[in-house]
Amino acid sequence: MGKHFNSKHDDAAWRALFGRWHAGRTRALRAEAGVSADTWSAHAKRLGMRIGDLPEGHPARRGAPAFTDRADEYRHPNSRLTEGQWRALFALRAAGTPDTVLVVRFGVKAATICSQAEARGSGGRICGRG
Repeated sequence: MGKHFNSKHDDAAWRALFGRWHAGRTRALRAEAGVSADTWSAHAKRLGMRIGDLPEGHPARRGAPAFTDRADEYRHPNSRLTEGQWRALFALRAAGTPDTVLVVRFGVKAATICSQAEARGSGGRICGRG
């Protein structure tokens, strides 16, 4: 297959861009390609080049470390808080600090506090859920 009918790039150019993405060179690749996030995702899916499509053991498939293995300074790419800040927040929540105070202090939503506590296996203790 050479080029998708409405694509700015041919498949070889897309594969080269995705190869650089998989190698960890993510900065400004979408801008270099001159495409939106949706277009980037659509072509990655079309060509089977999404991170999840890569074979097991591929370096780009490195996931986030387990919650118990995270150092206090670790920050997940999709999180506003470091792991140490989450632990401090959970300690305050378990001690009875109201969500309204925690939301302002840490800048996260109340629902996020409980969902993150549940993801770490302490949702029942932190949020009163079983």
